[in-house]
Amino acid sequence: MRRREFKSLGDGLRQVARSIGGRDLEVQSRVAGMWSRVAGSEIARHTHVTGMRSGELLVSVDSAPWATELTAMGTHLTDKLNEALGQTVVRSVRFAVSKAVEEAAADGEREAQTRRRYGGPLVDPQPLTDDERARLEALFSDIADERLREAALRAAIRDLEWKKGVGSARGA
Repeated sequence: MRRREFKSLGDGLRQVARSIGGRDLEVQSRVAGMWSRVAGSEIARHTHVTGMRSGELLVSVDSAPWATELTAMGTHLTDKLNEALGQTVVRSVRFAVSKAVEEAAADGEREAQTRRRYGGPLVDPQPLTDDERARLEALFSDIADERLREAALRAAIRDLEWKKGVGSARGA
């Protein structure tokens, strides 16, 4: 039985890219792979490399202001990419506004907000006092549908117990 030599995932992907699209696809893959590092995390959050044609790197951007700003930085980014690649591969960068990148950025921001709000160490919920529970029951008593009223009450109780837990964890 013949022993197989193990390759890194990057080497394997480059080999697949070469076999599918030749050298151009391999170069595009390398450029896209280093975009975040070269452009920086702030720019990378607002952009996505979408392709490369005849030395022109195509980058989708989430908004017109970012496209304008990055177009002004095009020569600088081109130089940095070529320096990182060790050869002149990228002749220019073209930025185009894309709804998909905008939506992905918005999704990322919503996720970040959720993580900030609910992330962090686990906390133990703190039970409500009888008075707090009675106030909540009175607050939801106007809901006619019993199942809806009970579901809303359970959700409110759990939310307040969690918030009390967070408060007591901060004070500890």
